[in-house]
Amino acid sequence: MVRDLVKRRLAGGAGVKVKDGFLRGALNSYRILSENAAGQARRGGKQSPDASFARKADDLLALVEQAYDRDPALSPDIKSYNTVVYAYAKIGDPEGAEAVLRRLEKLWKAGNAKVKPDTTLYNTVINAWSKSREKGAAKRGEAILEHMEVLNQQGHEDVFPDTICYNAVINAWAKSREKGAAQRAEAILNHMVKVYEGGREGCCPNTRSFNTVIDAWA
Repeated sequence: MVRDLVKRRLAGGAGVKVKDGFLRGALNSYRILSENAAGQARRGGKQSPDASFARKADDLLALVEQAYDRDPALSPDIKSYNTVVYAYAKIGDPEGAEAVLRRLEKLWKAGNAKVKPDTTLYNTVINAWSKSREKGAAKRGEAILEHMEVLNQQGHEDVFPDTICYNAVINAWAKSREKGAAQRAEAILNHMVKVYEGGREGCCPNTRSFNTVIDAWA
């Protein structure tokens, strides 16, 4: 339905209304289906859940992105991106989640304020990498964390690494079994402590932060 409305609008139907709620509702349906697919895969002992629903959500979002280039009134918003990123994260596809994030950043940097990224969005992608078994996952998660810090230092207050972000990256290194993983986990914890003691709120190390580093050295 949403796809048809967008196509009709682009075909010259200026009177065709595509409400924000229509897009979010459709994307949310795909998100729920992705969650269900992930749950069924876990219960069935499968390593790879059905990814089709997350990809359908992404395809719909991509269509609206393309439509925005021709009709600025047809713009996705941050909630739309959060929904698709979450759908990819639930099926264990951090690559897909990060690709959606990068598209949002491109649109935002081009001047679309409706897709201004927030901490939740980056958290979801970092967590996806943290739970991934892919080689280099910890490094990918840490790169996003560092990118968040740069954005925050540039004055983007909606993006700030919090305790959840740091813990996810620490955990990614701790379970990676890569050479130097324990050292990286501890270095991130030390940085976290330094930042918190420097006055940044929301990034206080907790028991999990320290326990994860201890486990990395065990």
